[in-house]
Amino acid sequence: LRGLLVDEGLAAQDVDVVLGVNADDPCDARLRARGVAVVPQAAREVYKRIANILDDARAKQYLISGEVKPGLFVAGDGAEARLWNAFSDRQARLHSALEHHQYRDSFAVLAELGPDVAAFFDRGGVMVMDPDPTLRENRLSLLQQIYEPFARIADFRLLGNSKTSHITQINNASFDWAADCTDLGASIGLIERGFGQVLFCAMPAHPQL
Repeated sequence: LRGLLVDEGLAAQDVDVVLGVNADDPCDARLRARGVAVVPQAAREVYKRIANILDDARAKQYLISGEVKPGLFVAGDGAEARLWNAFSDRQARLHSALEHHQYRDSFAVLAELGPDVAAFFDRGGVMVMDPDPTLRENRLSLLQQIYEPFARIADFRLLGNSKTSHITQINNASFDWAADCTDLGASIGLIERGFGQVLFCAMPAHPQL
């Protein structure tokens, strides 16, 4: 599957991060890889940072309940509150996009959150690993709430620093490679062609590509 997606024009790195989550459904993996392909570099880096912080916290056996308590934010208009409010305002939209496997729409939410995440880390003066365990757990839970939905699509810890990650070519005269597989109940088949087998998803063209 990896070779087929790379041959389609997807960056190997983008294919690897989605297969690192789940490779059981080739059509869904293809959609997720195409979604990752359009994620801006800045968003890649900041969400990889979130993943690393959460991994570090778990390695230290810090509690991460996933329950965010706004009352514990240091200031009602501070970086914590702004990030939580920005995410909360987009949760319904994000949930709908994930439910319908519209991964590019999901990553649009991720990109929109980017400035608030950056402010949380760089300009807000928020110490995630605060010595106060109550504040620390709340901040880790905030990051977990944001990270978890996107972790279903790709393992951001595997993302490198390449600034180019694009679909370079999707062109096949025999059938429509550009058709996204939005119905995961689609039939999947193998066609013998030339020097090997080509995986295809028998689905009509979809406007998301």
